[in-house]
Amino acid sequence: MSNSDPSFPAQKPVQRSATHLEDTPADLLQLMQVVDAAAKSREGDCLALLKLLRILDELHSEIRDTLFREALPDNRQRLYRLLKDMEQEGGWPYIRRMKITALLEHFKEDAEDTEEPSDRTNNPKAE
Repeated sequence: MSNSDPSFPAQKPVQRSATHLEDTPADLLQLMQVVDAAAKSREGDCLALLKLLRILDELHSEIRDTLFREALPDNRQRLYRLLKDMEQEGGWPYIRRMKITALLEHFKEDAEDTEEPSDRTNNPKAE
């Protein structure tokens, strides 16, 4: 199944930048492994994966709105370092949400794949 919508990418392994991970603290690497294992153990279970995504989104929001906000730079030098890091490492962290239209398109493609050939000949709109 292919879908050109970036909010619903084709299944492919996540490529993590080695440069990005080489200076990552051990506890965060362990956290990544735990989350990855939790996701893989729920493979094929849409509702369980959705629950995991909701938990990650909630944690993201909580950290951003409290600890991160409190740690924002309070002088030009620190602001410069933050902006330089963002430019080099990739900007603000963002959890992209799947658009409902992408979900419906996925459903439509699946329905077309399972439609019997006789249904297509009797329904001129199916072509």
